Amino acid sequence: GTYQVPMFVDGPGTREALLSAFDALPVVTGAEGQLFFWVGGHGDHGPRLPWDGAWRLSTKRPTKGQLSAQSSRLGDGSSYHLHTFLGARDDRITLTMTSSEIDAFLWLYDDARQVLASDDDGAGGTDAMITYVLPYDGTYYVLANTYDAREYGTYLLELVIEP
Repeated sequence: GTYQVPMFVDGPGTREALLSAFDALPVVTGAEGQLFFWVGGHGDHGPRLPWDGAWRLSTKRPTKGQLSAQSSRLGDGSSYHLHTFLGARDDRITLTMTSSEIDAFLWLYDDARQVLASDDDGAGGTDAMITYVLPYDGTYYVLANTYDAREYGTYLLELVIEP
């Protein structure tokens, strides 16, 4: 089976919190089970995200944004804007972030603030794209992010929902 250690989007993954998450592993893997670790480092650590202040995404037209030195930042120094949308179970969504000025990076979160997907160059070049089938009816969040710190420029973020 698979056991996913909780992501620590709303705060640091402290030693105590990580070790407590591993307590359930012997039950999941069994005495002879194998354990593999996958660790992601880009953007998934840092300050609390302003979930209540997320901007509503429209499916009618792409959203234009500009990341600047005044934009919010993740712990790695990369700039971001936080967006939100409502989705329905089994909707297939495609998020595309394009820019000729920055290296785009996208994150998709559920309403529990857990990472569902992320992408760096899935739309080709330095543009990002996530295609995902939504697991439930509800609120989802999109983090439009730069790959590196001190990257500034405009971007287009497009959301397509197919029932």
